[in-house]
Amino acid sequence: MDRLIFPVTKKAAEKEGIPFSSQNNKNALFPSRLRELRKKNGISQDQLAKILGVSKSTLGLYETGDTLPDAKTLRDLAVYFEVSSDFLLHLSDYESKISEEITAREMGLSEGFARGLKHLNKTPGGDGYIFVLNRLSECVHFVALIQQISRYMRKIADIKNKIDHLPEDSIINEERNVRLEKFLVSDVMADMLDELTPPPDWEASKEAARGRSKLFQEFLKSPECGELCHLAENINNSAAKDKVKEEHNAAKD
Repeated sequence: MDRLIFPVTKKAAEKEGIPFSSQNNKNALFPSRLRELRKKNGISQDQLAKILGVSKSTLGLYETGDTLPDAKTLRDLAVYFEVSSDFLLHLSDYESKISEEITAREMGLSEGFARGLKHLNKTPGGDGYIFVLNRLSECVHFVALIQQISRYMRKIADIKNKIDHLPEDSIINEERNVRLEKFLVSDVMADMLDELTPPPDWEASKEAARGRSKLFQEFLKSPECGELCHLAENINNSAAKDKVKEEHNAAKD
């Protein structure tokens, strides 16, 4: 079942032929977005309730999906959090109507870039690509990456303007500098990838694997394993039986 936008009553659930669930109501998009906005703004239920002119218990019911605010309260929520009512109602994922309607020209994007994004969004799986681009732009290292690429581009342009007048040793030195700048770009990009999708804790995982291996080796040397080897005599799968006995005997040696 698709995630609910608004909570449904038992009567409405029966009418629509869907199961009623308090948890589904709490996880519905409207109460979830309301909770997220309140926590994001660092305000308590009690404080927000006073601002809206409702009781704390009523606000709690809004957030658990047990009831919905009226039109006036919905407007007051939009005004207080400085978001559009469309954002609260999940008609838009943009908090501000201005942000939603900003044009490529206003953002300083080229026509080719805007056309490329539009084409990307229409390709199979393109929504996933746009999601990745949005996540990248929200990374702390995104600005650093853009700055480093810009620095690299300026460096290349500067060298091209003077390379015809440089002696060989200077050209070799500039080539070395360009390689360094290129490495710095890839280094920042690697940091951004780690921020976007943090890798496993390799050292902790290796330590845990060593611990599991040590426990297994201790088990192979234990009397309990010997008993299992004895029981393995009754195993029909001779390959499994021989494997257990082989590992037990190797551990004893």
